[in-house]
Amino acid sequence: MPDFKRILLAVDFSRDSDFIGARAIELAQACGARLVLLHVVVDLKSQWYKRILLSSLSDDVEEQLIDDARKRLEALTQNLGVSDATCVVEVGSPKAGVLKAVEEHDIDLIVVGSHGVGGVDAMLGSTADSILHRSPIDVFVVRLPGRGVAQE
Repeated sequence: MPDFKRILLAVDFSRDSDFIGARAIELAQACGARLVLLHVVVDLKSQWYKRILLSSLSDDVEEQLIDDARKRLEALTQNLGVSDATCVVEVGSPKAGVLKAVEEHDIDLIVVGSHGVGGVDAMLGSTADSILHRSPIDVFVVRLPGRGVAQE
């Protein structure tokens, strides 16, 4: 098995986060690696079609979203039994946030689920697919239960 030292678990707080987290923990334990949990708060103001609707959105709302994400990450570490894991919140697109965290935290492996909240692609969620094809490091994609390819 490769010598992974720091594993990034990217979560969207979907109902599958615990399942994906359990897989990341198995990998981290097998490798003796440290776990970094990441959630990316989508920057709604950066999306041009929403700027008009959200132009009055205050920075306080973004701060509240970031604070909520931090609390939810801390709760997830408790649920998963990894209270020593590092928790990171980024703001932006999920792909950019994951790739930024990879650089800033010296990550060796990214763990993502095949679909999450925004999973609309038939084979692989669009965020996971984007990360898989743009990542400079290995990506472990967890197939979620009940979401396999339909048999004929």
